[in-house]
Amino acid sequence: MTQKKTGRSEKKTGFWGNKYTQHFDAKGNKTGRSERKKGFWGNKYTQHSDRKGNKTGRSEAKETFFGDKYQQHYDKKGKQSGWSEGKETFWGKNYRQHYDESNKKTRWSEKREGFWGNKYRQHYDERAGNSHKSGSSSSASNNQNSSGNSYSSRSRVSSSAGSPYKSASSTSRSIPKIIWKLPVCVIVAALALFLLKSIVTTIGSHRSTTGRSDTNYKATSGYVNAINLNLRTGPGGEYSKITTLHKGTALSCLNQAQSQKGDTWVRVSVDGTEGWVLQRFVSYQNPQVNQSKVQDAERHEAEHRQDENLRREQEAEQQRQQEIDLLEQQEIQRQRQAELAQRQEAEQQSLAENQRRAREIEEQRQSDAFQENERRRIEYENQRRAMEEQRQARIEWEQKQAAERKRIERNQRIIRGVGELIKEGVRRKRN
Repeated sequence: MTQKKTGRSEKKTGFWGNKYTQHFDAKGNKTGRSERKKGFWGNKYTQHSDRKGNKTGRSEAKETFFGDKYQQHYDKKGKQSGWSEGKETFWGKNYRQHYDESNKKTRWSEKREGFWGNKYRQHYDERAGNSHKSGSSSSASNNQNSSGNSYSSRSRVSSSAGSPYKSASSTSRSIPKIIWKLPVCVIVAALALFLLKSIVTTIGSHRSTTGRSDTNYKATSGYVNAINLNLRTGPGGEYSKITTLHKGTALSCLNQAQSQKGDTWVRVSVDGTEGWVLQRFVSYQNPQVNQSKVQDAERHEAEHRQDENLRREQEAEQQRQQEIDLLEQQEIQRQRQAELAQRQEAEQQSLAENQRRAREIEEQRQSDAFQENERRRIEYENQRRAMEEQRQARIEWEQKQAAERKRIERNQRIIRGVGELIKEGVRRKRN
């Protein structure tokens, strides 16, 4: 099977700033282009055209019932012509798988970068030896090699020929491989560690249970030389306790072994009950302790227990007294807090009352000041009005005086004129 290149697609920008995708065939000739558009009802789709500008189909982004996204393609008549989905290889490389309307793989494409840094999408033919060259990944009306939906490959019937990514998982792009690869690795490592730990624990438990037994040990008798000695199910302090043996208890020593900590333990039998005890608390000679010493030991032990009980009671009483003192202190503190709260509330009320009184005094002072200002304003207005009346009266008196002077002057001019006329008449008579 050969990976035959069928073309490529590049994103470009037109003269007026419109963005589109230009498609080329295997020889680099333009085969068409695709543009993002918006329908009458607001739905977005990709319109595909050939190199002459004729519409060849369209693509729409859709989503399955389970949330998987895919691209559905239609021909120029509106019929479904194929679909495509984003996939991922086992090594995490992303590519897009294309199917025809019968859900058979037709080709695949992946993103590449040119020598000069230009990014494009390279298309490959899915069928080996096919000489058919298709340019656009969305020219679905001519070759049905369209980009389409992302249904899971478990629900699709697809051919297995041709794609170099046929080892990739059928998981949708919405679920990256890393999401299930890491948990699987973690689970496998955890299971391996758990099995290893179980094996080591089993081996260690078997060794600690058996211990290093002394094959030359001879069974003998002994007795307990400690006040209280625990009889355990195995040679070690980690084993459970069977019972407690008191001082002077006769023992039948059967065998001995070493524990993991290096202590020597003896397997003994006491009244038909077998168990393990520490060797340093076992004596192999016959007890030479008389009854009085045993009674003294028991009496000392009883006194010790009584003293211990008395001490515990005293400690409990002291603890109860401390709790009572603590409760009393808390109650006193609560009362002090309540008194403090009441005092603060009273101070706040007093402060509020003082503020209210100060506000009333200030309002009264402002009212008195306003009344005083109003009185002064009225007095000023009255004085101004009286002065205005005086000024008007003075003006009128001056006007009357001026008129009187004018009248007198006019009368004087008339008298002078009459006098001159009389003199002129007398002079004429004399002549």
